[in-house]
This record gives sequence, C-alpha cells and structure tokens, in this order.
Amino acid sequence: MAWAKEDAIRLDSLDWNKTSPATFAFLDEALKGRRVVFLGETDHFVAERMEFRLVLIKELVRRGYPQGHSL
Repeated sequence: MAWAKEDAIRLDSLDWNKTSPATFAFLDEALKGRRVVFLGETDHFVAERMEFRLVLIKELVRRGYPQGHSL
C-alpha cells in the first residue's frame, strides 16, 4: 500500500464544474506522445467511479482528446 500513498492524487471534489485543471497536471506528462487513452469499463452501482470518469473525460478533452469511441 505504500506505493498507493506515494502516488495517490487527492481530489477535493468529483463535481466536474469545480475541479481545477491544475489537479490533473500530471496528465500532461503521462499523455505526452500518446494518441489513445483507454478508460476501461465502468463498474455497476458505483456512482463515484462514474463521477470520476466524467471529470477525467473533461480533462482529457481539455488536453486535446476531443473524440471518444466505444470499443
């Protein structure tokens, strides 16, 4: 669990209207040179995960990934 504590990124809110781009600044380096981002399948009956996905999708669009495709 030490790696989780060291690498965790705290989100003060999952409200996509209240998140700051600075919170997801780590994406800039992580996505450098990437053309595809795979989010995986959502879990059923876990609202927080869907809220997080919405926030993440907003940040991906902001960073130049405007199109989404379902596989």
